[in-house]
Amino acid sequence: MHQNQNLFLRRELLDAGFKVRAGARDVDAAKSNTEIAVQFGLLAPEQLQRLQWVDFDLEEPQGMAAAIGSASRVSL
Repeated sequence: MHQNQNLFLRRELLDAGFKVRAGARDVDAAKSNTEIAVQFGLLAPEQLQRLQWVDFDLEEPQGMAAAIGSASRVSL
């Protein structure tokens, strides 16, 4: 899934009131990009309280269980 599609999916889930756990290879960069999305109005500041970034790399699938945690639904 393309990065813009991921942003759209996260925004839709956050708009619907879901808590979202998002995986990224570089969590710090993802958080920085999220702050930029808030500055441009793509995400609302209050949505950040329901967004959690976790370390995850699709090339290292052994970390998938830790990244998923207690999530009830997963989208890759």
